[in-house]
Formats: sequence, structure tokens, C-alpha cells
Amino acid sequence: MHIEYEIKKLNDIEIAVSKKVEVGATMPTQCQSSMQELRAGMLNQQNGFKNIGKPIPTLNGNPKIINNRHICGLTIVGELEFIQEWEDIDNITEADLKEYEEYLYTTPSVGNFTYDLEKKQSVTTSTDKEVTDWHFRAIHNYNLNVPKMTTRIKSEDAKIIYLITNLQYDFRQKDIAPNGEEVVEKKTAAGFEEDTYLYMHRPCQIDGTDYDEDTFILQSNDATIKNLTDKPNRIVQFWRTN
Repeated sequence: MHIEYEIKKLNDIEIAVSKKVEVGATMPTQCQSSMQELRAGMLNQQNGFKNIGKPIPTLNGNPKIINNRHICGLTIVGELEFIQEWEDIDNITEADLKEYEEYLYTTPSVGNFTYDLEKKQSVTTSTDKEVTDWHFRAIHNYNLNVPKMTTRIKSEDAKIIYLITNLQYDFRQKDIAPNGEEVVEKKTAAGFEEDTYLYMHRPCQIDGTDYDEDTFILQSNDATIKNLTDKPNRIVQFWRTN
């Protein structure tokens, strides 16, 4: 079971777009590292951000639920499972899991959340529910502060898109309704006015020009986008911030 990706590159930004997925495939593939090795890598990354004056934010001040802003921009369309695993040393309590669960159900597309304290594992299931309002960054922007995280494909039409860049980008996403239309304001940051990009999941029309699925283009101005399909069409807008 595997996931095949196509790399799309424009200027200094690359995105990986899944082109073929098999139900049951995971990202990353089954990791051979031990939990101790994974935890050491996790803590090293977090300390690196802290040392440069950019500590990773937490949910409601709880250090066991952290913002995933330090992870490459990840967009998911369709049905998937997000599995998080830990050990006793990580000190994840039922109170932490209840707090995390409450947060998850405020986000779009999260269909279910379960956990098993004995197995030390939680599973978040996403759905193909339409994202009707702009949502900044990932569909859920906080993770448990645990060593092992795995995404598992649950449907053949699932799609995964993620950034490949050492530069700083922000992003937001929403669905255009079936056969609908959306005017997408160009988002920019000071000094990077020419670094805004659009990804479109399904066939669309942008300012009168037709595009195929998995379109990735530079956005010059506010754009009028028409969904040319009878299914929700995910827009992801990226803009450089640093």
C-alpha cells in the first residue's frame, strides 16, 4: 500500500500533491525508528524553535497540546485517519484528551475522535464534509505533543497536499460549492507582494480561463474562480511571510 505524489514547482515554492492513493496506505510509511528516537527528534525540533525565540504555541496554555505551525503546510481532502501514539513518559492524561477532543469538534471536517489510554493511542477521523468558510492553515491546527503521528488513507478519493520549502509561508483553505463561484482576495505580506499562489483540487475557471484538476498557479490579483464540477472544489491559497 502506498501513496504516489506529483511535485509542482513555481519560483521558490514546491507542493507535493497525491496522484494515486491506496486505502490503508500511511504517511509517513511505517517508521522504523523507536519511540525514544522519535521523541528525541521531536524535542530537538521544539528546542530549536525555542532557541531562536519562536517557541511553539500551546492550546489554552497546555504544553501537551501544541500548535502544528512548525509542520509543513498540510491539506487533506476526503476521508483519512490521523493516529497519535505515546508512552508513559509523555504523561498524556484523560483530561488532556478531553480538552483536545473539545477543540477538534470546533474544526471543519473532523468526523470522530477516539482514544485508548491503555493502548496510549488516539484516532482522529476526517470526513469529506464541505469547508464552507475560510480556514487558516491545516484543518486542525493543534496536535497532541507526542512522538508518533501517522496519517492513514480511508477513501480512494482522498487527497493530500503539502508544502516543500525552507521559506515561511502561510495558507488558508475552503471549498467552492458545486458549480459555485468565489472571488478570492489576494493575500500578501509586506515585502512579498508577488509571492501568492493558488491550488485548486478539481477543474475550475479562473478569471475566464479553464484549468484542469490539481491546478497550481501564481496569483497576481483578486481572482474570480468558478467550480466546473458538481462536487465541492478545495481552494488552498499560499502566501510568503518571510
